[in-house]
Amino acid sequence: MKRLWILLMMPLPWTVVLADKPLAEEKSREEPEQRQLGKASSFSCSFTLDSYRDSTRFVTIAVDGREVQVQVDPSEKDRWKVPCTYILDNGEVVYHYCDGLHHTPHQGQERWKISESRAGLLYVEHYLDTASHGPYPIDPEDVFGKRPVPFRLEYFNAEYTRHLRFVDLSKANPYSREKMPDIELEQAYDAELGLSPEDTTKTAYLWTWSWVHFFDSGHAGVCWRLQRYSGGRGLQGFTSTISILDQEGKEIFYLADVGEDISPALMTPDGKYMGVVLNKEIDINVYSKRLGFPGIRIYNTTTNNIVYEDMAKTDLEQIGVPVVYRKDFIGYRRVMSSFGNSIGDIEVIIDLENKLKYERHFSKEEWSYISKHPYWLNSYPRGLLDVYDFTISKF
Repeated sequence: MKRLWILLMMPLPWTVVLADKPLAEEKSREEPEQRQLGKASSFSCSFTLDSYRDSTRFVTIAVDGREVQVQVDPSEKDRWKVPCTYILDNGEVVYHYCDGLHHTPHQGQERWKISESRAGLLYVEHYLDTASHGPYPIDPEDVFGKRPVPFRLEYFNAEYTRHLRFVDLSKANPYSREKMPDIELEQAYDAELGLSPEDTTKTAYLWTWSWVHFFDSGHAGVCWRLQRYSGGRGLQGFTSTISILDQEGKEIFYLADVGEDISPALMTPDGKYMGVVLNKEIDINVYSKRLGFPGIRIYNTTTNNIVYEDMAKTDLEQIGVPVVYRKDFIGYRRVMSSFGNSIGDIEVIIDLENKLKYERHFSKEEWSYISKHPYWLNSYPRGLLDVYDFTISKF
């Protein structure tokens, strides 16, 4: 049965306790009927400083039927050093860096991981049990290590005094064995199997994988992926579904069952435009072999229409991840390479509001010179546009 966590006020310090209620009995007036990912809450919550732990703040939430104090608002902003809350198989709670419990006595015992993506947003991941993969056919003795996979997003206001909603990423996954019994492995990906887009034989195996991308704008991009493998275990292709959530966890964009290697990569501050990168997966056995030429695509999240697309034309061309320079200006780099060595970059700047495309080829020497004048880079996009002549075109 689908279940929904509802926020309740408790007369305890730092306490946010969530109780369950059937999802079918809840309706949100703020979300489309066909896409019910979470439920808003009007209940309040509170927390206080826990002074005996270096004045670090903790919020108590319910995870897997028990209350857990989750560390929030860390002083360390280096994402590799930000502390996470781990729940072990034996129920013990451990606070450690978010890069995992590697080289600690607790390695391999993880069951849950909770991190603060930003103020007011908690990300809950579930460690799957080991799953067998290869040699072929599947050998139970050959296993993946435990790995955290997306489970839930908990949205609060920035002060953690009010719970807004939660999003159950596991239930929302369109590619699960519950919905598709033919799936062999859930939440598994092995890059060393190699790519076989030319293999048009009937798909023999289905695997799944998913992740969450947190944008600087405060939005979250969820990508669920179905992986199709041939009888020889070569990766034939992907089917991807993307959901974009705003700062309060409301879905503002949904792209279902796209037959491409596609990943969310960019969001403008106002949430109007969302960018994806295409065909970023590379065959580890054959360098430069992909499921297709790399590229980027920009969607209007209001209309779901594609407003811009740029695809590489040859195997020697790479397209970098797009970056937001300011409100409606997007920048990225086209890299021409020969045997992995860059032979020149084309800087592309897109003015989405006025539909203008600026392009210029920069040599290595020019980029070296520009790097010594950080003002030009820090004042993107006008810095380079003011100093160099770009070719301008409409799109």
